[in-house]
Amino acid sequence: MTPSDAFLLFAGAILPSVLAAVVFFHRRRNYAAWAKWASVVIAVGGVLWGGIQWTVLHWRDLDLSRNTYYLLVGHRGFVGGLIVGLSLSILIARPYQSTDAATRAL
Repeated sequence: MTPSDAFLLFAGAILPSVLAAVVFFHRRRNYAAWAKWASVVIAVGGVLWGGIQWTVLHWRDLDLSRNTYYLLVGHRGFVGGLIVGLSLSILIARPYQSTDAATRAL
């Protein structure tokens, strides 16, 4: 595994969890309920994508057949697309209401 593979694996598995943490714990924005649920799906999908990607990178060491390898590649693409689609829907829709200092004090 090259350093770029390790970096991409780390970033692809961790960044969705960071997005979920931002949606849940942002102080100045109250996100809609659908965005919170979508961020949970994104975080779980990121961890799942990272596991599948690691397995795909080490498929020969794990003695997987070619059919299993191609099945994992297909699932990796599906999960990756789901993550990107849901992330973009949250970022584009901006499903939050900003709160100011007066509302936070209440």
